[in-house]
Amino acid sequence: MLFVLLVSCLAILGKYDFNIKNAVNGEAETQSVVFAEEDEIPEIHGERTYLFWCAEDDRSSIHFAWLVNVSMPEREMKIYTVTPETVVEVDGEATSLEMLYSKSGERELAAAVEKATGVKIDGYAGSDGNSFRNMINSFSGIDVTVPEQVEYR
Repeated sequence: MLFVLLVSCLAILGKYDFNIKNAVNGEAETQSVVFAEEDEIPEIHGERTYLFWCAEDDRSSIHFAWLVNVSMPEREMKIYTVTPETVVEVDGEATSLEMLYSKSGERELAAAVEKATGVKIDGYAGSDGNSFRNMINSFSGIDVTVPEQVEYR
């Protein structure tokens, strides 16, 4: 169930620039699709990559950022951490992704990550800490099960 919800969200994000904070505050324009029980839900094909992050309300810092690559119908998902302190070159000047986001916003952040990694970003979504917590709580939390011992090196 959670997987279907995540894939549905990613499909929507693939079509629109979406900011979770604006949606929670009712400022974002959204689109809903309702399927009747007899309708077949369209299958997602191909590969998509999305950028997700959580930052302070005032954009002063980014708590985390991820590139999420989804490959369908194989149902494979890969998550890569993007370090906010990563230095990128913008207009001939070196700056961190965090500083770029603070000064220039979402689109410039996504474009810089795309340029630095060489990975096409199909959509992005950002939130502040409170909006992120509210979103997770609206789903009654998220359970994560790790099937085996994970070792960090």
